Amino acid sequence: MAERLNQFPIPPVTDPVQIRILWFKGYCLTEKSFVGSQSGKGGFHSHRFHELHFILNGEAAYDFGAAEPVRMGQMQYLLIPPEMGHRELTVAQECLRFSIGVELVNEKSREKASQLFREFDLSEYFVGTVNEKMLSLFENSLEEVKTPGFCTGYLLRNNVFHILCEVLRQLKLGGHPSRGSGVEDLRLALAKRFVAENLGRTFTAEEVAAATGIGAKQLGRIFRRYEQCTLTEYIHSCRVSEAMHLITSTDLSLREISDRLGFSSEYYFNSFFKKHTGITPGNYRKS
Repeated sequence: MAERLNQFPIPPVTDPVQIRILWFKGYCLTEKSFVGSQSGKGGFHSHRFHELHFILNGEAAYDFGAAEPVRMGQMQYLLIPPEMGHRELTVAQECLRFSIGVELVNEKSREKASQLFREFDLSEYFVGTVNEKMLSLFENSLEEVKTPGFCTGYLLRNNVFHILCEVLRQLKLGGHPSRGSGVEDLRLALAKRFVAENLGRTFTAEEVAAATGIGAKQLGRIFRRYEQCTLTEYIHSCRVSEAMHLITSTDLSLREISDRLGFSSEYYFNSFFKKHTGITPGNYRKS
């Protein structure tokens, strides 16, 4: 047994990145709670550290200044990066939530972190799902604080590190390790519906993301993971498919089709269609 245990990769005690856990707390919010009015105009504020909110029960909403607030459901969490303005809105019904604040201690730590975490996109807020490991760590933490001892602080610190590792793993995978959890399927469906309903005008990736309640970069990761293309490529493919349908199944002129699909001119429509199909719209109709 001892020989097998010695094979586990045990790194030195010194952490590669020095961080400070500013808080680790759990609390209940009620429907009357409203903390969006504090910390300056409109309640918007930002921090120099990473902030995480885990919703284990109920719902909550956060405002990042977009058209629609980010709504959090049961067993979801929100990672807010440093310097990102936000405010917390009212919560729906009773909400059980855990919150973690983590700060890099000094500039050297920041340099190490940029090297260690360069594979993660930490520039936007991130919505993920609380998995079984995280839930177990929260439950373990609650049990530990009921009967605190000399090692309680160390055990809680280890729990926080374990939770952060789970978050980073989800970040690397774009949100979830596998399809079918429902959360990313919903984001994907909302994005596709927005694209389908707005093909007649020009719109940005940020507008699509706002309709799903997440950031454009995070939505882009979801499309790359599940559709094997970027969000822009998906929008272009939808426009090409709709153009093909209108060309072959209607008597609309190419100018009318161009207008219907939101192109600024028939010339641009022709160039776009040929770029993506290798043939002009006119020749496609003839063929």
